[in-house]
Amino acid sequence: MGKKVKSTFKVDCFLFNFPKNIDFKKIREIRIRPRNNFFNVEWVYKLEIEQQDALDKEKVLGIDRDADNWLACLSNVGTSFIMSEWQTFKIS
Repeated sequence: MGKKVKSTFKVDCFLFNFPKNIDFKKIREIRIRPRNNFFNVEWVYKLEIEQQDALDKEKVLGIDRDADNWLACLSNVGTSFIMSEWQTFKIS
């Protein structure tokens, strides 16, 4: 640790238990950050992104922010609805 960390926080080393559910092969970085008189440990992983199925461009939903309702939603597959701040109304 650097001299500034040692003098500011009055510590010369960190000892902490590792969580049991960590996959050490995927860890890319461990960050130890001071937060409100304690230290926060962040485990940074490299995640693999799963490929999503292609979008069906034949199905669409239009969303309109209205003055009277929170959202008015209209679709081309029969699932149109209006959302007020406290209730949802289905349109037939």
